[in-house]
Amino acid sequence: MCANKLPQRQYKSSRYVVYLCKYHVVWCPKYRREVLVNGVD
Repeated sequence: MCANKLPQRQYKSSRYVVYLCKYHVVWCPKYRREVLVNGVD
């Protein structure tokens, strides 16, 4: 028996999709103006 168990994956689902989010996005206010002033392509 393995003593170290990995946490179970928490799949999210809705009517037409099942997904597993592995990333967390952090928006840094210090650089927000630089990014928004130059525009988005």
